[in-house]
Amino acid sequence: MIRRLVLAATLLVLAGCGGPEAGGRGDPWTAAGVDAPAIAERQENGRTVVVVAATTTLPLPAEKNRTGFDRRAAKIVWRNHAGRVDAIDLTTDSGSSEPYRRTWERAALEAAFGPRPAGLDLGREPAAGPAPAAGPFADPHPATAGAAAQIVIDVLHRTARDHFGVALPAPLTPEPGAECYDAGLFGDQPSGTVRSGYPVEFPAGFTTADPESLLPGLAGYWASLGLRVDTGRLDDGLADLTATVPGTGSVTVTVRDSGEHPMNIHGYTDCLPPR
Repeated sequence: MIRRLVLAATLLVLAGCGGPEAGGRGDPWTAAGVDAPAIAERQENGRTVVVVAATTTLPLPAEKNRTGFDRRAAKIVWRNHAGRVDAIDLTTDSGSSEPYRRTWERAALEAAFGPRPAGLDLGREPAAGPAPAAGPFADPHPATAGAAAQIVIDVLHRTARDHFGVALPAPLTPEPGAECYDAGLFGDQPSGTVRSGYPVEFPAGFTTADPESLLPGLAGYWASLGLRVDTGRLDDGLADLTATVPGTGSVTVTVRDSGEHPMNIHGYTDCLPPR
């Protein structure tokens, strides 16, 4: 049910999952449960090394993988530190194990997380996402859920085919439609409108790169289609990206640590009247 999904999403935000503040980028360290990271720079043979010590208050896994705090902290520095980053000397502590120290070289950072947001190396703070272009999905505003579904499916097919070079099944299999409710988050009466989901699982081997490194490029591609892209969770060190199709729905991507399907892209329609 839509109201339960919205309530769950609200509770996650209140719990500190993070995201940009209105009109700009939020504080990624707070989102990661870090009260006061120690950040400094040192010069080594003409290279800028960013030295970071951070302890989180969140019970994150200790494994050195996509869900581990050390990787998240490195990504936060990579996507938020204003100034040149040639390497990161990182010491992290999740409170449940011994402090962990790792040096990330620039090439390894880019291979893991993709290119840095434009302007950071020059000391400028970038926007919270690429600006949408006047693309084919800039202002569709369909009248019915059925029309919205066709638009969202088109976005998914174009993303797979034109951006990643992967063919998707036609037609995509939707999840069961969910009823929407009047009176906002706590409404009790079905509104007569519906919302549907369209999951897409990308297979292992569809790319030779770390799938997470593809997310900044995907953000740019979605913006070129006219979508409103939110990079807030990327900036908070997570392997997630969200974009909205105005008046139509949204698409989200999540990169997993491993498994048969390392990347999931999920399309959703807005609450609109059925056909």
